[in-house]
Amino acid sequence: MLQFRGSPLLDGEENLPDVPLEVPRANAEFASTQLVARLGGSGPVRSASSA
Repeated sequence: MLQFRGSPLLDGEENLPDVPLEVPRANAEFASTQLVARLGGSGPVRSASSA
């Protein structure tokens, strides 16, 4: 049986455009607030340096 060496597919990240850091942070913040709203508990606490 042959062995695959390396990935036969391109790394998906290579094909995506660069996005500002604020975009994934905003997406993560939205998702975390939705999870806290549905499941309860407390979400991550944002530090003053990341605000």
